Amino acid sequence: LVLPGSLVGKGGGELPPPAVPEAFTLHSNIEATKDAISLPPVTLGTYRMDKSSAARSVAAALNLGLRAVDTAPTYGNEMEIGRGIASASVESDRGGKGGDSNGAFVIVKIPKRATDPVSVRSEALNSLRNLGLRCADLILLHWPCDLIESNTLGPVWNELERLVTEGRARSLGASNFN
Repeated sequence: LVLPGSLVGKGGGELPPPAVPEAFTLHSNIEATKDAISLPPVTLGTYRMDKSSAARSVAAALNLGLRAVDTAPTYGNEMEIGRGIASASVESDRGGKGGDSNGAFVIVKIPKRATDPVSVRSEALNSLRNLGLRCADLILLHWPCDLIESNTLGPVWNELERLVTEGRARSLGASNFN
């Protein structure tokens, strides 16, 4: 019997919970608002999506009813993904047809190579430019483990919060946090 929250080792014995380093504690400067976002239940992943078919595939998925697109600069196809988003003809759940994300919930990832506030901002703005967007619905730190180990997660997160305050992102999160 494995209880929720417990970890089981290879031999079946329970493992202690992992230690959480002091640097892991984040203090947000952004106050929670009633403008909470909802992530659509199914997201189109664009990892390994071929550049030659990416725009057509993204537009088709959005036109068929998919509402979320997951991107990352390390996938090498952001410009094509952006063209697909722009060419889709869907109603936005945020008011009217069009808008810069054309009704899609767009997830942008900050790659692991961005390890300080300046490079994080640069990666975020480059991704938005490549996608042809003013704002991402969700910006994720992709593989942020090194930020915790180097004790730079706090300053990086503060920079991400500035992007939210500036209207360049609606929400923030982490991806592959292991």
